[in-house]
Amino acid sequence: MNRLLFILSLFVSVCFIPKLTAAPIPLDLSVTASNSFASDSIPGFGAVNHNSTLSILLGGVLSQSTVIDTAVTGGNPLTGQLTTLDDGIAINTNLLAGADSLAEGYFFDFNFALQNNSLTNAYLLSFVLLFDNLTSASGLDAFAESKILLFDDSNNEFFFSDLATDTLFGDQKNGTFTGTSGVTQSDNGSFGFDILLGAGAASSFRGELQLVGQEFINSGSFAANSFANVSLSAVRSLNTPPQQLPLPATGWLFLLGLFFLAQRQLRKLP
Repeated sequence: MNRLLFILSLFVSVCFIPKLTAAPIPLDLSVTASNSFASDSIPGFGAVNHNSTLSILLGGVLSQSTVIDTAVTGGNPLTGQLTTLDDGIAINTNLLAGADSLAEGYFFDFNFALQNNSLTNAYLLSFVLLFDNLTSASGLDAFAESKILLFDDSNNEFFFSDLATDTLFGDQKNGTFTGTSGVTQSDNGSFGFDILLGAGAASSFRGELQLVGQEFINSGSFAANSFANVSLSAVRSLNTPPQQLPLPATGWLFLLGLFFLAQRQLRKLP
């Protein structure tokens, strides 16, 4: 029932989003994003099926690349400067493997570089992460692990979703053993965070997605699915009163995030 309510809430959100143009980012503020499939990823061994989609939204224009195992079609990285609110990046990745298979590591990186070029204005930038994470495994000795991580400009981790399904050694959710073995683990939701940029200041943050897994004795399978969507939701000047403008539309990348989340939740329903 909770999953059904979650799905219904997503579709209600989409239906009632106002059809307005996203507000532009101030001209003296530079926000550059990049989204990539990491070069140190390792091709799968055995019956491994991995496919992913990388997305970037710049000025309301969506660009995408696809990954099959470790082969990328399209730009890698996808990069550019955000120009309107709700611009950002998304990664949707899926891993499914059968008996006697090894996924030693599929890795994804995204980065945001922020620069305030004003000599007088300070800005507060608000970002939103939509995430959906899932692992599963079956058989006597198989595991899958999926991580979504965020780091600040000092490389301090400030968000993580870390799941592991392990049929032999036990399942974990965000660093805690669940007391089960071989049970599907899931984690989803949203996470908002702010970054303050003083006059002339710069900052950054980055993120990682990681998928690994293995089936050891030719009698099981494993799977991992991960989705992350990071967008710039608001910019506020701290030196001038806020303008009385209508709220911006959430943008196509946010809609894409809702669509992917709804798809994943539908697949989880019995």
